[in-house]
Amino acid sequence: RILTAIEKILSRKGIKVEIDKKQGILRLPDGVLFDSGQSNIPNPSEAYNAALEVSEAFYKVLKCSVFVKDNSEVSGQNFYRFKGNDCYLGNAEGAFVDSIFIEGHTDNEPFRIGNLRLSANRGTNTYELMTKHTKLRTYYSPDKKEIFGVSAFGDTRPIKPNNSLQNKKANRRIDIRLIMYVPRSKRTLDEFKKRLCNELNYSKYCS
Repeated sequence: RILTAIEKILSRKGIKVEIDKKQGILRLPDGVLFDSGQSNIPNPSEAYNAALEVSEAFYKVLKCSVFVKDNSEVSGQNFYRFKGNDCYLGNAEGAFVDSIFIEGHTDNEPFRIGNLRLSANRGTNTYELMTKHTKLRTYYSPDKKEIFGVSAFGDTRPIKPNNSLQNKKANRRIDIRLIMYVPRSKRTLDEFKKRLCNELNYSKYCS
């Protein structure tokens, strides 16, 4: 639901992205943010505007599925969920995001700085622009960890064989991978259910 909602928002803005529901990925194809061999997002540019729209879409849609750090709290509870009227999707199931990785990928054409470094630069530049534009770094997992991070894979994870120009273009991409929160043990699950009941008023978990 998160991926589909973000895709619809971006589509209305004229930004074409792909979603892989099985892998939990929102994919920014080649040309959305970067040209071949490039890792900078110049301002002004269509790519710069696209990155801002992606940031705003994530900021809007994730509100019901993350905690936010608020240092103004005096009770010691620095984490709370956005109130229901701030939510774009709703979250009746109590499903929360654990991590979101902005992954850089390249084709197998060699570049002077190396494909791994190129993909790392792309992921980092995307992360920095997105988190500077909106307060995505205030979004936390139930374990009180920042959810956004960066991964770099170079040409090691192609989605198509690098045997044609079209396939190589498909492999040059930014993947934004969502990982949902799963309690690690029954004890952790029980504690989280209590938290959903006591802090977030999820009555279904109060029994």
